[in-house]
Parts: sequence; structure tokens; C-alpha cells
Amino acid sequence: MAASGVPTTGRLETKTTGGATVMDNGDDSDDETALDAEQAGTIAPRAKVRVYTAKFSDTGWLDAFTTAFAENRASSLSLSWGLSENILRDLNRDHLLTPLYGDIMNTLLAQGAIQGISTFVASGDTGAYGQNLSESSAMPGIEADFPADSPWVTATGGSTLPIKKTFAPGISVNVTRERTWGGDIFFKSYHQHPLQFIKHPNLLEELTAASGGGISRLYGTPKYQQGVAGVNTYNARKYLTAVGPKSGPKLIHGYRSGRNYPDVVANADPITGYDIYSKNSGWELMGGTSAVAPQFAAMAAVMNSDRSQRMGLWNPQLYALAQTDHSPFTRLDAATNNGNLYYVGQPGKVYNQAAGLGTVNFEKLARAYQ
Repeated sequence: MAASGVPTTGRLETKTTGGATVMDNGDDSDDETALDAEQAGTIAPRAKVRVYTAKFSDTGWLDAFTTAFAENRASSLSLSWGLSENILRDLNRDHLLTPLYGDIMNTLLAQGAIQGISTFVASGDTGAYGQNLSESSAMPGIEADFPADSPWVTATGGSTLPIKKTFAPGISVNVTRERTWGGDIFFKSYHQHPLQFIKHPNLLEELTAASGGGISRLYGTPKYQQGVAGVNTYNARKYLTAVGPKSGPKLIHGYRSGRNYPDVVANADPITGYDIYSKNSGWELMGGTSAVAPQFAAMAAVMNSDRSQRMGLWNPQLYALAQTDHSPFTRLDAATNNGNLYYVGQPGKVYNQAAGLGTVNFEKLARAYQ
């Protein structure tokens, strides 16, 4: 944060809980930690930032949140780590994880909410698939991301800001309005100039990157989502099986019951992302929904500073406010050019699995929040 011009003296602390690995998207690099700390510390310049570290394991995850909730020092928390619900099922099947793990985590997160702590979890960077597509040799299934799918957290997804840019010969994008973050913005260039993407691996990775979002099979639809237009119904396009850029994937409609996520979105696409400084890499442009979760945690801290009582779980009021005439949300509900490589918008509906309730006007939210 100091390299960004944000004072850190007396503000930045680290708490080790059973191990020395920074628990952030399964990555113990300083870059991810810097991303979270800089986003939170800059948006809430007077707040103290406490980084909880733990072993990258099921028990490590428990250690971190148990410690944070027991200390009860933070009014808001963010987490950028997650894994596919499919992996949880595989671990349960192979007796490597207790089948009750999802329930245990949900109970723990509920404890934090009851204490008045707002927890924000990144929805993931692999769209509706719950795993890294660039590392998969087979076509993955549609899977939710844990623990963003928990009813007791606010799941933060990602968008792409308007941008018109040529990145390399034959590789260009033209996004005219804010939309859900999805690699399909590069598909036309890829079909026309595939070899250029091989020469630029960072852009090749963009093809299969997207904001996490979908419907959980692990958790049921929470009460605050029930009856909200767009929840449990969906529009989708099978982008990854489309024949080509001209034919394009057909719009399909469906229904499935469960916890729908994300709840909210903000800029997360690395091509419209954030300049982040770390001692390992210096300045670099970064993105991902990992950048969004600490932003919301910071805004919760800012709003809590003007309140006598902590805000706690945001979701019940978010969904109630989204259905009013004074909604603080701008919906990203288009069914075209607005997808996470599977789910797209549901025009006219309050919610969709690509962009949740939409982007947030925080000033309006702060005024309306009771």
C-alpha cells in the first residue's frame, strides 16, 4: 500500500492461524496478498487491515475464520479462495473430507453474520465451471464455486468496463458498455487469428476467464432470494461449444433451485483492471473477482464508520432494495454480450447468474441501508 501512496503505519497487521501460507485463491504469492490489501486499504484509507493467514487446507480455512470471528475485531472480511462443488463431492466420495464439511463451514459463516460481521467472497474467475478451463483436458460441467455459494456470505462477481483496444496484431476488443466479465469478447479475434493468441499466452488465458456465477447444488435457495425475479430461472449460451463466431451459441432457458450467486459485481476483468504493486513483481495490471471482494469489505468498513451498529450480512437488504423503485443497483441484464461463458442476463428481471443484482451505487446504498 505504501507504494500506492496509501499510509500503512499502524494500519496493516498479519495474524497467523495454524500456518504461514496466505490463503488467497490457493496462491501463496505476495501478488494476491498485495491485491487484497491494497484494494481494501485504499478504498478505506482510515481503516486497519488485518490479514489472516492459514495452511491451504480444509482445516486451515476453518482456522482462519474461527480466529477472525473469535477475535471479533473486523467489521468486514473478504476471501478470494474457492473450489468447485464438484471437487467437494469427489473428496467426500474418496473419504478425504467429511461429508459435513459444507454444513460446518455454513454454520461458521452464519456465526460471523450473527455477530454483525459482513463477509464477502470472490465468486471465482472460471465462469460457470468452477475450475480452471485452461488446465482442463476435458469439457467441464456446470459447477458452483464454494464458499461463494454459501447463503451467509455476499458473493462478489466481476464485470468488464467499456474498452476499445488493440492488444496485438489481429487481437482487439470493443466493449461499448459495462458487461459481465467473460472471455467471449476475444472469441472473434481468436477465430480469425488463433496463432496470435499462442504468441501471447496472457491473452490466451483471457479466452477461458470469466466471472464466477451459477446455482449451488450444495445449498438451497435462501429466504432472501425466494420470489426474486430471475432467481432459479436462467438464460444461458453454450459459448464453449459454439461452432464459430458467426453462428454463435443459441439462447437456452432453464430452471434449477438452489443458492444463486453472485450477489453483486464490479470491475474485475484484468484488461480493465487495477495497477497493483508487490515486491516480487513491481507494478502490474491485475484483476479477477479477487479484486472485488476486498473492495466491498472496505466499503462495508467505510459505511460502518458512520453507524452505531455493524451492518452484518448484506444480502437480505440487498435483495429487498433491488426490488424497490429506489434500487441502488444498475442491472447488467442483457442476453447478448453479457455472459460468463455460460449464464447470460435475463432482460427485465431483477437478478441473473452472470451479474447478480448488478453494480452498486454505494452512496445510494448507504442512504437506504437500515
